[in-house]
Amino acid sequence: MKNLRSFHFFWITAVIILITGFRTILDEESVLDINTHDTYYVIHHSHIAFFLFAIYFKIGLIYFAYHKINLRLINSLSKIHTIITCLSLLFIILANKLNISFNNSSIPLIDDISLINIIISILFLVALLAQLIFIFNIIISTIKFYLTKNIRIRKPI
Repeated sequence: MKNLRSFHFFWITAVIILITGFRTILDEESVLDINTHDTYYVIHHSHIAFFLFAIYFKIGLIYFAYHKINLRLINSLSKIHTIITCLSLLFIILANKLNISFNNSSIPLIDDISLINIIISILFLVALLAQLIFIFNIIISTIKFYLTKNIRIRKPI
């Protein structure tokens, strides 16, 4: 457990997302409906899962590449990014399951689930903002790496 790095968490999460995507392929009613004015966008959950798999795998690949070239990222920012991104996805999935269980109810007052939709939207925005932490971490670490590398090269012997 001590040797787990950020890219391990992202790759584990990517595999879980991929398994979830394969599980929903045959379910024809597993879709996300987005209504914008007079246009409906219908996206199958498996397509969303495959897209998220690609994103999480690529983020893990970036962390792995930085690890392999010995370019140290800021540890606290990496931990914050990993925790926020992975946990927000978990909470979005749990809120979505809660949303589905409420949709199957026969009680009219519970059928209004706008609070759960707001929670899912806030969690999505938090996960999106966490990607700014990731980008900031990469930029700052890369600049620090090349500045210290140039200082070492220019240092008189």
